[in-house]
Amino acid sequence: MFQSLKGYSVLIIQLKKVARQILAQKNKLSIFCTEDFEFKSKNGKSSKKISAVAYSQMIKRINSSAKPNFFFMAYLADILGVDDFFVVPKHFIIPDIIEERKPLTETARRAGWIGSNILFSKIPHAG
Repeated sequence: MFQSLKGYSVLIIQLKKVARQILAQKNKLSIFCTEDFEFKSKNGKSSKKISAVAYSQMIKRINSSAKPNFFFMAYLADILGVDDFFVVPKHFIIPDIIEERKPLTETARRAGWIGSNILFSKIPHAG
């Protein structure tokens, strides 16, 4: 069983590499010419939120002129499939949809670090 799960990990890594290569070539694709994108993915069905970067870094980025558009993907490693994939344009990314997580405990490797979640239920329906 471990061998087959290892194969899934390799496939997922390859999928992420392909997505990153596409985004890296944005200057060759007219649809991506002037836009920044961030790609977030998770193994499992889509949920109400997805983990993101440090809270302060996320708030700083979305309040800046370099606010990114987001690609979100939920994949199912056990069946080698994509469960959900969607794009959220940058004008929908506002501080209200970012949740501050609890600081990591004293015993954690990065004790005190405060992460963030993106709350899908709070994304506005119109921009």
